[in-house]
Amino acid sequence: MLSKWFKKKKSQSSSPKPIFNLQMDLTYCCNLSCRHCYQSSAISDKNELSLSEWKEVLSQFENLTYKLGVIPSVLLSGGEPLVWPNLNELIQYIYSKQIEISLLTNGTLVNSKFAVFLKKHNVQVQISIDGGDADSHDYFRGKGSFEKAAKGLEQLRVYNVPFVFQSVLQKYNCGQIHNFFNLAKQFGAQAMNFTRYLPNMHDTNEKTNEVQNMLSGKELKKVFEEILFYSKEYMMPTATHQPLWCLIDPHLGHPSSAGFLGLTIAPDGQIQLTSRIFDPIGDAKKPDGLIKAYFDNKTVNKLRQGKIRGCSNCRHFLKCRGDRNISYVLSGDFLGPDEHCWFWQETFK
Repeated sequence: MLSKWFKKKKSQSSSPKPIFNLQMDLTYCCNLSCRHCYQSSAISDKNELSLSEWKEVLSQFENLTYKLGVIPSVLLSGGEPLVWPNLNELIQYIYSKQIEISLLTNGTLVNSKFAVFLKKHNVQVQISIDGGDADSHDYFRGKGSFEKAAKGLEQLRVYNVPFVFQSVLQKYNCGQIHNFFNLAKQFGAQAMNFTRYLPNMHDTNEKTNEVQNMLSGKELKKVFEEILFYSKEYMMPTATHQPLWCLIDPHLGHPSSAGFLGLTIAPDGQIQLTSRIFDPIGDAKKPDGLIKAYFDNKTVNKLRQGKIRGCSNCRHFLKCRGDRNISYVLSGDFLGPDEHCWFWQETFK
């Protein structure tokens, strides 16, 4: 099943090989305390991987991508990766391996020296912006965070470091889509991307309250249509290679790469399907832990076999498969239905 999938991907791709993305969450620590953060403040940093351990993870990743015949790519995240003391040295190491590097940051700690460093090492940057103006952004990320991020963005612009914006879609900011695109245009972002809001899984009581912040299926459909409209209006790219987008336009959309061409390593070395699915599928600190998790984990294999409840019988399955993060946080089942899919609600529920 897996080999057939890879052959199909290679034949459809303009690139000779598919790209495998490994998200490396370097630290639980952050200089901000955002309302919608999924990392628990109660998690200690005492078990975080050292620089040498991260290098060993990269060695395993190189072995895995060699076995699969795919191109390795790395996303550095956190917490806030810029507070991790060995970030520059790790970036230099990854760059020496000729592996593509992306960095997910809140932007508040970016200065001119770091911007020059990013440019030198061809690092692509994703900046988290969660409001269409300063007040809305600060509501989520703390007073003064927008001004600090703006200063960081100015340094990226001065030194021609490519960056995109990403916002977490929820009820409080879904009416600001026009403002988001306008802001991205003003700052010179290469794209204005969005991801769906997910409740905090660490606190059961908080999760119950936070579910109310999620967009319903009908609301999500309307917001997706608005995103597409303003993307064309501003001639600003937006990420439509995600589940459910094929329901808006059959030419858009793509299933999540998690478990196929994507995995996440938590700061303590636990291997996860995504950064939001905390049930580990392996331990990267163990020899060949990454390879064993990829090939031997039962949940991953069921995913590749298409055993997804509520999705496997859908005619949009091959271009969608639903958002696995949503399934996990709402039902505790990674292979359950995407409960906010409006097509699923109308057809199967």
